[in-house]
Amino acid sequence: MPNTNNSANPSPDVRQNGSEEVIIDVLNDWWEPKPECCIYKVPIDLRNIHKKAYTPQVISIDPLHHGKGKYELKDMQKQKKRYKHEFIKRKGNEKWEEMKFYIKSQEIKIRNCYEQPSLLKSDPFVDMILDDVVFIIELFLRNYHTVADFLLEKPRYKNTIKLDLQLLENQFPYFVLHELYRSATNGFDFCRYIGSSSTDPPFLHISCNFFGYKSYDISKMDGFNVKHFTDLRRYFLIEDRPMSKIQGKVVDLPCATKLDASGVRFKLKGALNEHCLLDLNFDNGRKRGLKWSCIKLQLPFCKKYELKIPRIMVNDWTEPLIRNVMALEQCHYPKETHVCYYIAFMDFLIYIEKDADLLIECCTRL
Repeated sequence: MPNTNNSANPSPDVRQNGSEEVIIDVLNDWWEPKPECCIYKVPIDLRNIHKKAYTPQVISIDPLHHGKGKYELKDMQKQKKRYKHEFIKRKGNEKWEEMKFYIKSQEIKIRNCYEQPSLLKSDPFVDMILDDVVFIIELFLRNYHTVADFLLEKPRYKNTIKLDLQLLENQFPYFVLHELYRSATNGFDFCRYIGSSSTDPPFLHISCNFFGYKSYDISKMDGFNVKHFTDLRRYFLIEDRPMSKIQGKVVDLPCATKLDASGVRFKLKGALNEHCLLDLNFDNGRKRGLKWSCIKLQLPFCKKYELKIPRIMVNDWTEPLIRNVMALEQCHYPKETHVCYYIAFMDFLIYIEKDADLLIECCTRL
């Protein structure tokens, strides 16, 4: 919907003028997202339910939260400067300027990835992107090679940074990270710097390592176009699921205790992270899989029915991560809301405390 408030949400029109400088026209009073758009401001109805779940706590890497926030966000700017200094000391100003030139050349494409336009003019926008890209590259390399670092040695900082970097509003395009990492490392640069004889792995590898996807088979991702870190999180939640359109919805499902009383037995599928989140199967003796479009189950009065559910680890970061993936699905994948439907399914299944206790008991029996 068009926004009639010019000062609150003007629309920058980024273009090249005769002197090759990018200028920003903020005269328009509304903004139409471009086809490249993949980074969204969380819809207000979702944000009002749990504002903190969508707001970075210690680090901002996007135009939306740039220069805003509390002390922790501003304090992290010191760490970004530290990483910038280390990077330039290792690579030199020439490489820094080369990377800045690349971002400048891709500025229109980068800006088009955001649903809400940035009010930053060209130079500060490019500087912001470069500072944040270098911070992430340095952080991920230090984590992968187990280099002693203040941010990685403090669990409070590392865990919160890990969460902040997966929030939907706190993203920038993955292609920028991928390209600048390739340019900055040349396959061996950081390893040589720390005295290692190994080579630096691809950026996707160190990204998965940082976020804890070590047990997943990254080779299966060939052909998957990662848009940003929230999109990467969604991929691993629905790994190996066909990206088909949703054709139905959860209409009726008894809770876990009622299913158990009627003869359905719950069985966990393998170890943690061995199966994707959506790998649910209802075995009624004919090996028929559970489908989202037909979740209205008939209660069987026998003992041979099994509902097989993958194990999921729940901690302090589970809710905000799931909420951000659900927001991404509603904004970018409206016909492929697989995680949203999984949560709806679990909401039916766990209605009272005894339902949760029953599923936990199944976990301990595995």
